[in-house]
Amino acid sequence: MEIKNNLPNWGLVTTFFKQGISVEELGFSSNCSHGAITRVNARYRVAKSFKSIELDNFTKETQLGYSALVKTLLTYSALETYIKLFNSASNVSIPLESINLEIINIEDANLISNKILNLDKNKKFYNFISYFSDKDNIKNNIEKFYNEEEHNIIFLLAGMRHIFGHGYLSASSNKISPIKVNQIGNLISDFVLESMANHFSKTIEKYKKSI
Repeated sequence: MEIKNNLPNWGLVTTFFKQGISVEELGFSSNCSHGAITRVNARYRVAKSFKSIELDNFTKETQLGYSALVKTLLTYSALETYIKLFNSASNVSIPLESINLEIINIEDANLISNKILNLDKNKKFYNFISYFSDKDNIKNNIEKFYNEEEHNIIFLLAGMRHIFGHGYLSASSNKISPIKVNQIGNLISDFVLESMANHFSKTIEKYKKSI
């Protein structure tokens, strides 16, 4: 029986580990290990299981906003470590590899993008993220995102994670509603976690069919 919120087919993966199946046979980089895959599952499970934080003397709405921002941190961390199972280079681009490895489906990502654009019609959230993003690749892609040009949604997640982690982004930055921050954060986090789960499941199923 699969434990709730593990990556799909995790029970099968642990069986393969016990049988001595190599990471390469399973479809991962030769530079990773069984332990690295286990750690990714742990990070994924934390992000997937995360519900909310509890803060004294904060409104319910503000707590919802911060909860979603914490979830983006957990989600990006899970995605980053997951990608390194397939590409262990130290300078790998997480957004670009998400597309290259077909973890992120562009058509599905565009549906999420449209939902976020509808939530941030006045671009309050966008303006804040763009202003404090000190990395050109993140800033440029967020510009494309909000101009409805071809873009990579993972750059938005990277920007949120970056400026929240460095203390600039709050649950009500630029006077945006914490409820909208909650909705935006959960939309992108849930999408990325589901994409990871689907990709992992396909990777393991491919090996299963080969034996």
